[in-house]
Amino acid sequence: MVYVTCGVCRLRFVVLLCMLLLSHFVFASEDCLSLHFNANLSSDERTKILSGSMVVRACASVKKMSGQSSVPVMQSVLSDATSFKPNYIAEVVKCYPVEGHENLVLQFESMMTDIPSEFAIPYYSSEAKKNMTLSLTYKNLSRIVDGTKASSRSDFTMSPFGLIGTEIHAERFADAYLYKLTNINKIKYKDILTCVGKENMKLSLVLFKSNDYWIVYGFVAADAPSIFFIRKKVEAAIVERAQAFCSYFFTQLD
Repeated sequence: MVYVTCGVCRLRFVVLLCMLLLSHFVFASEDCLSLHFNANLSSDERTKILSGSMVVRACASVKKMSGQSSVPVMQSVLSDATSFKPNYIAEVVKCYPVEGHENLVLQFESMMTDIPSEFAIPYYSSEAKKNMTLSLTYKNLSRIVDGTKASSRSDFTMSPFGLIGTEIHAERFADAYLYKLTNINKIKYKDILTCVGKENMKLSLVLFKSNDYWIVYGFVAADAPSIFFIRKKVEAAIVERAQAFCSYFFTQLD
């Protein structure tokens, strides 16, 4: 009886310890999110992020974005969204524990600079209701590195928009990495209809440390014609492509 009682006590102790550790992880993660995100990030989205999943969300306007932080690098990203008036926005949020990902800044920098010249990304189109492939080509035209800062001009080609010329600025910090991309040419649909004007599409990403976690936050936004009967389709297409694009790269960090 004594042996059984001791065994039960040990089991209860182990269970209690596991619960305490788990509660510490959950509360620490929730606190980490509350420091940098507002109420626009739903409880379901927070749960997904805390479980390690990536969340991509469509925002009807800048006011509907979830990013809200006093961290300078994240403020820098958010200032990009308020620098123009995008009507199509897709946010991305993902968290990593620092433990096991101590060199994430360098990995992130490598991921954002060592881009293959051609790549095809599978994704599911809710509008077409079938699996599709996002095909892109990439060509770096110039790159200037000044210490931890880098500037470059690059061309992306993506159907049905054709050539997308971009200007990219990136900066590495001790515990953060900042990446900003802006289009420098008009983006045309099937080389006929101009859908995005010069400097009216931006992609901004930041990785930074918050307590025991790394937070990846960013968005792709565009000021493009908004036609009410196709807006939902356009939003879905932007979110699906952003999700496919980010998933393709973030799998290198997992």
